[in-house]
Amino acid sequence: MVVMSGCGKKKDSSATGTSEEKITGADLIRQSDGRFTLKSTGQAFTGVQKENWPDSTPKIEFNFEDGWQSGRCRAWHENGRLGMEGTWKMGQPVGVVHEWSPDGMLMRRMEYRNGTKISDITGPSAQAQAQIDEKLKEREALDGQEWKAEVDAQDYERTFVYLWDRLRETRNDWSVWQEFSFNQIVIPN
Repeated sequence: MVVMSGCGKKKDSSATGTSEEKITGADLIRQSDGRFTLKSTGQAFTGVQKENWPDSTPKIEFNFEDGWQSGRCRAWHENGRLGMEGTWKMGQPVGVVHEWSPDGMLMRRMEYRNGTKISDITGPSAQAQAQIDEKLKEREALDGQEWKAEVDAQDYERTFVYLWDRLRETRNDWSVWQEFSFNQIVIPN
């Protein structure tokens, strides 16, 4: 059996703007200096702002200290995948902030030093680019093998449509054929 006890005064959370209850963006007001206060008390907020998507999966989780975003802050896409993660101090991002696409691929990496963005890399991550390259190779292989007949048919159709359009534009119905030389005509069996 374990018995635990404690001594001392209970901390008055309303004096510092902290709260044990769930705080959402609707409970906070952003002040002109960038600090966040509780609407109910006007006190600078210390705690965690949490919000969920309608299916109860996390949407955002932002940490605050004395009204400033401080600590780890995260946001999720509606499908449950992480969408943004970074660390803030005194309301400013510090270090690296990552953003991911809904399919989980890194799409942006921003680095901050002393509140100033020093790099911002946007685009597919090396992992995403490798997946794109792999899919392109697969498509090229399929175009050359399994889909070859379809690709050839599309090329023939493009050529026919081009020639037909040119034929409709001309006054002399046969002049368009002068540009298109026949080496041989093959009639399939």
